[in-house]
Amino acid sequence: MSIQADELRKKTYFRLRALQGAVQELGPRVRWATSARFLWNLLRSSAVGLKQQLVAADSNAASFSQVVQSIDSTTDVLHSLLWCVETGSAERVPQPIVSALEHLVSQLVPESRVLVCYDWSPSNYGYLREFLGDLTNNIRTAVLSDSVEEPVRRAADHLPEFFPVIFLPAAERDNVLLHAALAHEIGHGLVEKLGLPAIQVPPELASTILTLSAPEWGDLYELHGRWLRELVADAWAVCLLGPAPLMSLEMLAPTFGPERTHPSSNLRFRVMQQCLRATGFISDETPVTDMEWIAAKTTSAIELSASAVGNPNLPHCASARTWMEQYIDHIAAFVHGKASDLVYTAQRWEDECDTREGGTARRHQLVRRLLYAAPADVIEINGAEIPANLPAIVNAGWTVYADPQLWHSFVESFGEAGLDAEYKANRKLQRLVLKAIDSVNIQHKWGLES
Repeated sequence: MSIQADELRKKTYFRLRALQGAVQELGPRVRWATSARFLWNLLRSSAVGLKQQLVAADSNAASFSQVVQSIDSTTDVLHSLLWCVETGSAERVPQPIVSALEHLVSQLVPESRVLVCYDWSPSNYGYLREFLGDLTNNIRTAVLSDSVEEPVRRAADHLPEFFPVIFLPAAERDNVLLHAALAHEIGHGLVEKLGLPAIQVPPELASTILTLSAPEWGDLYELHGRWLRELVADAWAVCLLGPAPLMSLEMLAPTFGPERTHPSSNLRFRVMQQCLRATGFISDETPVTDMEWIAAKTTSAIELSASAVGNPNLPHCASARTWMEQYIDHIAAFVHGKASDLVYTAQRWEDECDTREGGTARRHQLVRRLLYAAPADVIEINGAEIPANLPAIVNAGWTVYADPQLWHSFVESFGEAGLDAEYKANRKLQRLVLKAIDSVNIQHKWGLES
């Protein structure tokens, strides 16, 4: 073996051993994080297989340098994967929510997985499509060759086709209700998996709509494509979780204007509101349940949004306003049609209401449980208790928080007043919601649901 080949093998071997050590150390931290554990197993098998390939490589062969370079490049990819696994560990993210979202999405896309990682951005949720797409492609390309050991090939072959990787703000880890925003990020994955509605910007409206964007944002049709992806992701979020994602968006960014990458909050609220109307949460009839705050909240959110896009005064021509309404309806109908069996509807919420008060001041059972400081994890139907689902739990929490009378009653139970009392009440509410989600996950895992 030449000195140069020996140094090349040694350098790469040291890197792989260091990677193996980091992976081994991470193992206990991902024990209860199912998707992170899945990637951890892939990472461990890949590192072992690459090390075996390196040791077995013939240093006198003409291809030796190319083999080592390929292993070294793949090691870089595995380091990126290590970052995903580390930031998605159970101690970093609210694992019960991740498991519940994964269970929900698997009903739409079987054998799917969801990985949620933390990020130090102050209030930003994101979807790592490009990162994971490049990562999995590189893994498959780099390790699925004839010269690679069988364990590596098997590990990479088990990567699911639908595996959205999402990040959430690290500081908001315990803000469970705000994490309804994760449904929007999963919506981006569903956009890639299930497509977009065929909506074109009419040429006669192009000049009018161009006045709503800055010249540096580029081509109108590319801009529309980016905005359409965001709006369809919003529609997916509402269909998956009901009103809760709208409440999260209203808390995160109530008044932002249009950007190169995102439409205005005004237009986003209108699309989500139309989805709520399609699922029955908003109607022209007099509300009779706890969800009556939804109509008021969505209306106030739109009024607060100081954006031009979606504002009834812009675009100025009547044909543009008509097209905008049809545009919003088309987005809502497209997503609803793709997930009709999974959509969380007002009728489901209504069916879960407690009717013991004879129809007056009807209260959802989970809301009632939260007001008594009990986890909102079970619903009684026809005398039998069944596990609640994620949309019902999260919306019950938002109902208590957003309804002024219910929130006042909940805060009063602490026997104090002021912001400190509200903070304690908010922490208590978040823990009750998270505990309920965790309890339901356990029942799903062990098949205890009726």
